Amino acid sequence: MEETVLSVAQELLSKLGLDASGFSVRKEDDQRQIFYLTMQSQDSRLLIGPRGQTLATLEYVLGLIVERKLASRAVVHVEVNDYRASQDAKLFSYVDEKVKDVLRAGGKIALRPMTSYERKKVHSYVGDKQVEGLRTVSQDDPTGRTLYVTFEGKVALAIDMDSAGI
Repeated sequence: MEETVLSVAQELLSKLGLDASGFSVRKEDDQRQIFYLTMQSQDSRLLIGPRGQTLATLEYVLGLIVERKLASRAVVHVEVNDYRASQDAKLFSYVDEKVKDVLRAGGKIALRPMTSYERKKVHSYVGDKQVEGLRTVSQDDPTGRTLYVTFEGKVALAIDMDSAGI
């Protein structure tokens, strides 16, 4: 299965005239068809696009082709020149600041607009902190979905932020 993802990615990029090397593919688990494809490219700006939009489209198209070849549902996550890792680090740093703010004041704080991928990452990231009363909530609004960090508990004076990974 990993070989299918690799060959589809290499063929697609070749047909698009884009240069990439250092490919590796790993499957998340045996139950689900979720693949992680990493590569290096001189054409990273073209592959990633503004705010990762081209990369998201590439993932979608690769997923469709792989699904057809495997005859089952598949998701392909693509990492080009460690772009996603870098973006995740920036996102988590931003979220940590907002978490500190909400732990100090209580209530809820709206986060900047995010893609569904980012919202999912933030939900997991905040949940992994295991601070009682700290939650994320995603709500529909006129401009799309807004993600909030909420805290209903004792204010930060009673919480050791370092031990909570904040």
